[in-house]
Amino acid sequence: MLKTFIPRPTLALVATLIATMALTAPLPFSTGTASAATMPATSGTYIIGKISIVIGDRTDSTKPPALSSFDVRVDGAPNPVTKFEVIGETIVDLTLTSTVYSGSVITLSYNAPAVDNTLANNALQRRGGEDYASFANMPITNMGSPRPEPNTPGVATVVAGEESATVTVTAPTSGVRPTSYEVTASPGGATCTVTGASGSCTISGLTAGTTYTFTTIAKRNNYSSAPSASSASVTALAKTTTPTSAGPTDTVPAGYTPSWDKEPLTDSETDANTVGYMPTTSPGDIIITDEFGFTLDKNNGLKPKIRMKIYAGRIKLSISATYKVGAKNVKYKCAFKPFGTTKKIKTAKWRWYTPKKACILPAPLVAAIRANTATLSATGKWTRQALTTGKKVRADNSKIKPRKLKYTIKAKPATIK
Repeated sequence: MLKTFIPRPTLALVATLIATMALTAPLPFSTGTASAATMPATSGTYIIGKISIVIGDRTDSTKPPALSSFDVRVDGAPNPVTKFEVIGETIVDLTLTSTVYSGSVITLSYNAPAVDNTLANNALQRRGGEDYASFANMPITNMGSPRPEPNTPGVATVVAGEESATVTVTAPTSGVRPTSYEVTASPGGATCTVTGASGSCTISGLTAGTTYTFTTIAKRNNYSSAPSASSASVTALAKTTTPTSAGPTDTVPAGYTPSWDKEPLTDSETDANTVGYMPTTSPGDIIITDEFGFTLDKNNGLKPKIRMKIYAGRIKLSISATYKVGAKNVKYKCAFKPFGTTKKIKTAKWRWYTPKKACILPAPLVAAIRANTATLSATGKWTRQALTTGKKVRADNSKIKPRKLKYTIKAKPATIK
């Protein structure tokens, strides 16, 4: 076998060259900049104060991300995260600062730190340390409970009175049913309270000649709604001075024009007016409020007339007057047979009720009222109940109290058409 002979000096030279190449050879090729993993979950769920995201991959909790790296928005407003938890390695729970109620829109964004794909940094990571990339506006299904407070009521309607105002609240159109309302006057801050899901109340002690607006807050248990928008402005009236001569002193509030031609917004809890004017001729109507008044027939037969929507019940009412025939004082009194209904009716809508028989007014009494030398008083009681249930409580368990009825019929002033 032939052997190749290489001189020793040549071997030494080759060894030197190899050593030099080993020292100067380039390092292995770089793998490039580290990249983050895309979050596999595309949505989450909110319930009982937490957002839960089912990621699917095993998630590491050794070095949790900063709470500030999460941006939770509820109806566009921030709701900071207060706690980060990994449940069973595949579910991330984020506890929020404030409770979110049903109907609100929730989104979640995550701002990841610089990617290093190790367990050394605080980040949202896979089990092996691979970082998840930032994401924005992940939709969150809102399974929160309904708000405990009522929604904001509508704008109230107001009738000015003598140094007072009667305010009828407008119930919210959705949400939980209020059990009461607080009405506030501006300026001054005077208040009154409406008990129940609807109705009216009167604020007294206002300054005559001052213009006021009114807001309402709906309440239920210990929760209150936001204030309503302000009502239209009204000016409190001056008190009527008592005349020295005999005659009626009651007046209809200025600017108040009751009507039976349109339906009221809701059943009133109090009367916006208690004065009606005797027609100058018979027959005619005596319209006192949108819901109450009298009708006078051609024989001077007088009947009360009332309409109800959400209420029912029996009304007991009587009328009385004192008038002169010559020099003699004559007293008149008549009681109507109780009227209304105590039946349960499924559908709540406006219905009129009136007694079958009229009280016949003596001609001298009618003449005296028209001449402004007498007035006719009506007093009574309406024992109310809920129309659809027949019970004396509302749906929110607040009691339906009887209403005292008191009205005056007098001559129509010459200044009123």
